[in-house]
Amino acid sequence: SAFTVTDEADTNASFPKTTFAEWTPNNRMFASGSLTVANRDIVWFSNSIDPQTWDRGTNYFKVRSGGGGAVTWLKAFKEFELIIYKEDSIFVLNMDGTTPLTDWDLKPLSVAVGCPAGRTVQDIGNDHIFLGTDGVRLLSRTTFDKLRVGVISDPIRDIIDSINQDAIATSNAWFENGLYILNIPTGTSTVPDRTVIWDSIAAQ
Repeated sequence: SAFTVTDEADTNASFPKTTFAEWTPNNRMFASGSLTVANRDIVWFSNSIDPQTWDRGTNYFKVRSGGGGAVTWLKAFKEFELIIYKEDSIFVLNMDGTTPLTDWDLKPLSVAVGCPAGRTVQDIGNDHIFLGTDGVRLLSRTTFDKLRVGVISDPIRDIIDSINQDAIATSNAWFENGLYILNIPTGTSTVPDRTVIWDSIAAQ
């Protein structure tokens, strides 16, 4: 936000020390992924009038603090929703309100399925696709305007089951021309890392 490094002091108005961020349609920047264990549940957000202005002392909230693992990714969903992926759970923040936190609504989408590999989260149309704790999952809206998270990786169950859980966090993915390209490290020197491709058009 500046042409020099003089403004990058660690002040309350500075961008928080995090590892990923997401811009949302309500003109706010959300940031999370602190390397400090005490802040692993925290999501900070900017001022909507001036998105470069931060007040880290007040503009933040905790997501399943205490026992829910670290926040691994943030991804905008629909108009006023932000999906918050954690290591072992998924939450949805509804920001359809004027006053931050007071009018916002944070609810769990799943406390049984998480996303330890945040860099696998990708947009596919109006949906999200990601590598969850039990396979590749698709997060989508039903015709009744409900959110659902379904597994689509059963045909490669053997590959999913062979993932070393200590290495799964370094998985990453990209979506290009209808193809979801997922890179999975096996975490061993004897089994090659895997790259798998899901064709969203053929849905296979």
